[in-house]
Amino acid sequence: MSIYIKNKDEFEKPDPTVFEKEEVFGNLIIDYPEIFPIGKFTDFAGSKWIPIAVEMQLEYGLGRLDVLGIDGEGCIYIIENKLYKNYQKKTLRQQGTDYAFGLRDLKEHHNGWEIFKKKIKSANKSKWAKGKEFLYNKSLEEIIKKFKKDEPEDYQRCLDEVKNNFEQGNYTLVVAMDRIPPGLRISISGHNEIDAKHEVPLFALEVNQFFDNSKEEIIVVSTYPYDLEDLKHKNKDKTRRGENTNESFQKYYEEKSNITEGERKDFDEFRQEIEKLAEEEKWYGRSETPQIYAKFGNIGGGEKHFVQISADGNLRFLFENFDEFDYKHSHKGKPTKESELLKEKFETNPALKEALWTNWKKSNAWGMYNKPKEWMPVWKEIIKVIKEVEV
Repeated sequence: MSIYIKNKDEFEKPDPTVFEKEEVFGNLIIDYPEIFPIGKFTDFAGSKWIPIAVEMQLEYGLGRLDVLGIDGEGCIYIIENKLYKNYQKKTLRQQGTDYAFGLRDLKEHHNGWEIFKKKIKSANKSKWAKGKEFLYNKSLEEIIKKFKKDEPEDYQRCLDEVKNNFEQGNYTLVVAMDRIPPGLRISISGHNEIDAKHEVPLFALEVNQFFDNSKEEIIVVSTYPYDLEDLKHKNKDKTRRGENTNESFQKYYEEKSNITEGERKDFDEFRQEIEKLAEEEKWYGRSETPQIYAKFGNIGGGEKHFVQISADGNLRFLFENFDEFDYKHSHKGKPTKESELLKEKFETNPALKEALWTNWKKSNAWGMYNKPKEWMPVWKEIIKVIKEVEV
C-alpha cells in the first residue's frame, strides 16, 4: 500500500516510522484499539475490540503472550507482535499456535477458568500494563464492565461468551507487524487451508505509522488475507467448538426456559416469522443461553443483525449495530440516519411506544432486553415494523 501526503501543490511519499523496539510498536494496538479491524471480522457492526491483558505468562515455558483481546461478543484474540527486522517465518506462526494450545491445556484444569482470570489480573499488574488506565491492575470482569457500562445486561452475556470460548478452546490468532513478509503470507494461507475446521483462524495485521507536515500522526492498517470477510465466512461456515446451533437453542428452550405454556404459542409464532424474514441469515451465538441473531434484507442491506431472541424468552433489538463508533474518545455509538429511523419506527408506533419505548427512554438503554410479558403482547406489531421499515 502506497501513502502520499500533499505538501503545497505536490504529493510526497513519507517514510513510515522505524520502530526500534517491539513493545513500542505493540503499544499502538493497545493504546488505539480502534485501529484493530474488528468490523471486518465480525457480523456485529458495533462490536468493539478490547485488549484485556498484556504479556500474560503461560505455563510450561511457553513464554509471555504479547496481547490478549476480546470483542463485544466474547471471541478471544491472541496477538503476537513482531517487527519485520526480527521476523523468523518458522517460529512466528508456531508461537501463536503454541499460545492457543497452552490456553487449551489450561482449560483442562478443574479450575482452569479461575486460573485464566488470575493470569489476566496478574499480567495487568506488571510493568508492561503501567500507564494503561483501562488495563492496569484490572480484572477481566472490571475491563468488560467498563466497556459495557451503558449496557449492564450485556456485561454478563459477554463474560459468559468469553468463558464459553475459553472452555471450548476457540481462539483467533493475529500476527501484528510493521511489514508482512511474503513468506508469512504463504504460511498464513497454508494454516487456514490445513485447519479445515477453522478452529484457530489466523490473519496478519500490518500497522504503519506516519507523520504529516504538521506532525499529525497517521496510522495505516492493512491485513492478510486482504479480505477478512472471506476468512470470516469460511470460519462461520464451520461450527466452532461450543457454538450454538438450532438444536441447542431448541433443547434449552424446551428444557430450561421459564416461558409458560400460554406464552409458548406467541414465542413459536414470532420465531417462525423472524426466521422467515431473515431468510436463514441468522446465528446462534456462543453463550450459555443460545440466542438467535437475525438480519433482514430491508434493514442495513442484510449486513447487520437487528433482532436477538434468547432461548429463555427475552428479546432485544440491536440498535447499536447501526451506530458509528468512536472507540478512541468514548467507545460510544454515534447515532446515524439508520439507527434514528429504526428508533423512530418504534417510538411512533402507539403499541410499541407503550410496551417498549417508554422503558428504553426512561432507562436511556435503547434496545435493552425485554421480558416475554413485555414484548409478547405486541409481537405482531414488531413484525409489522420490521416488514415496513427500509433503512
